[in-house]
Amino acid sequence: MSRPFRRAQTLTIAAVLNLEHAHGQGILRGIARGAGERPQVHLLRFGHTHMRDPAWFKSLEVDGWIVKISDAAEAAALQRVDRPVLDIGAEFPNHAFPRVTTDNLAAGEMAAGHFLRRGFRQLGYVGIRNHGASTLRGDGFQRAVTQVSLPSWRLDERFDAQDRATRTEVDHRLQQWVDTLPEPAGVFCADDAVAGRLLNACSALGRSMAPDVSILGCNNDLTEINASGVDLSSIELNTERIGYEAMRLMAAWLGGNPPPALTEFRPLKIVSRRSTERFAVTDEPVLLALELIHERRAGTFSVNDVAKIAGISRRLLEMRFRRLLGCSIYEEVQRLRIERVIQLMANRELRLADVAREAGFSSAAKLSAAFGAAYRTTPTAFRSAHFGESPRC
Repeated sequence: MSRPFRRAQTLTIAAVLNLEHAHGQGILRGIARGAGERPQVHLLRFGHTHMRDPAWFKSLEVDGWIVKISDAAEAAALQRVDRPVLDIGAEFPNHAFPRVTTDNLAAGEMAAGHFLRRGFRQLGYVGIRNHGASTLRGDGFQRAVTQVSLPSWRLDERFDAQDRATRTEVDHRLQQWVDTLPEPAGVFCADDAVAGRLLNACSALGRSMAPDVSILGCNNDLTEINASGVDLSSIELNTERIGYEAMRLMAAWLGGNPPPALTEFRPLKIVSRRSTERFAVTDEPVLLALELIHERRAGTFSVNDVAKIAGISRRLLEMRFRRLLGCSIYEEVQRLRIERVIQLMANRELRLADVAREAGFSSAAKLSAAFGAAYRTTPTAFRSAHFGESPRC
């Protein structure tokens, strides 16, 4: 697939990405940061239009390629390139090139957890047919739903089709699928563009976004979200870290150390907006407790404080909360704080003590104990693996 390389003083590495969307832009930022830390690397950037042209690849004096492979034709073209190739996607995984990408199963599990903790018991997934990342996201979503013995609905369609006739047919089938969903339903979509199509289907059927169907997208692509005309909740992927690691691995590969076959990074967080703001809970005291917990997650309060505001005894509230949401009030508070910790870790300027304080922990030691219980690792090790080096103090 690739031949040995001369040890050059300067390494020319080319990135071929679709830069029209947030995913490619985030990965390019990471690649550029990684290149900037390596004076021997000269970075070239190209759009995605050349991906099926082997002659174009061979015409350039490049030592290594970082690309996003979308289909069999692109993979075939790259098989004829005698330089190392690193794939930064999971759209078309059926090739032998090493990949650095999102942990898409984890994205699906994260989406299911988001809806389950908001009280939803009717859950659905809308994915893109024959799309590797979409398939994995749907599988992770359904696996998490199955683990709590709940039913789920799934539709995989050709949402990437460009011709008008196919798009019309797909949208018609999407409306038919939406019409079968019980209410209230929580629906995870493969990406924000698919979520926009789902929003249109709901609108055509007269089904309101928040009361009837709560919708969560993926990629947190503000261009697609703004085009949808709705404040769409979405999963933000760790694209900059993927790009940074791809550059690190490519530089190491050119130095004689081949990369592993697969390197994955968990999504960063769920960016909650109006499309999933609703709790699917009709038990008024539990609903009041949930609203308080989410509003004051970083503050200081006790379970007794929550029970007082909910207007019932602590014991009764705990019983009803666990029955509806599958966890205790304390566990939900800890989960929200850990979720906030992971968001704050992305800021490499924050020390662990700062992260703990901002997330509602009284000390870094308390944070470490809670984090270890949740992830079976230390906050420092998790941060290094997912976000790069931490501040020293």
